[in-house]
Amino acid sequence: MKYLAAHPILPAEKDGTDRIVRLRVVALLLFVLYVGVILLPPDLTLMMVVENGPVEMLSAVGLLGAAFWLFCRTGRSTPGQPITAGFLVLLLGLRELDFHARFTTMGVFKTKYYLSPLVPAGEKTIVSLLMVATLFIALRFVVANTGRFILALRQRQPAALALLAAFGYGLLGKGLDSLATPLERPIAWFSADPKLVLRTLEEFTELGVPLCILLALWYTSSPAGIDEQEKDS
Repeated sequence: MKYLAAHPILPAEKDGTDRIVRLRVVALLLFVLYVGVILLPPDLTLMMVVENGPVEMLSAVGLLGAAFWLFCRTGRSTPGQPITAGFLVLLLGLRELDFHARFTTMGVFKTKYYLSPLVPAGEKTIVSLLMVATLFIALRFVVANTGRFILALRQRQPAALALLAAFGYGLLGKGLDSLATPLERPIAWFSADPKLVLRTLEEFTELGVPLCILLALWYTSSPAGIDEQEKDS
């Protein structure tokens, strides 16, 4: 008690501790959910992480909720920023739902789609134009905000750290997907179904993306976050 009285915790230090604690809570939550699901009977585990299953639906709902939150902030932040960010997050949510598969011959995110003779030329042209337009919007948004984002990271602003964690979860999830085959052998040492282990790990890792985006939005909607935005503007 004497030490605390002599060395009080500064507000900035307390805020810095809180922001790291919340990110750790997200990581712990994902880990606990992963362990809980992987310990279920294999059939139930597969049912949870199958394509369009409960875990994937949670990710999609989280992304769609984040997009709606961003759209609701239109007019209260930098002009155009919430709309563009909401549009990009909305696309991530629709991608998680495989929404495009309802209108296309096959998945549009692989080179095979654009080279396959099974895809009609008209469909391929429309999809290509939409993809180029989306890429242009995304690149323009990234270029316009990279400097601000790096500055926010240097200042250890909680929203920027949460977004960095979202990027990290997204990259890790894609990495697990790409490296699934070489990772199966070491996982087979302690699991009879390494494919299921990797699938479950990938799905819960990707669930971290919407959770961290929502956490970032919660930070920027708090009084401290609003003050920080007003200072920047």
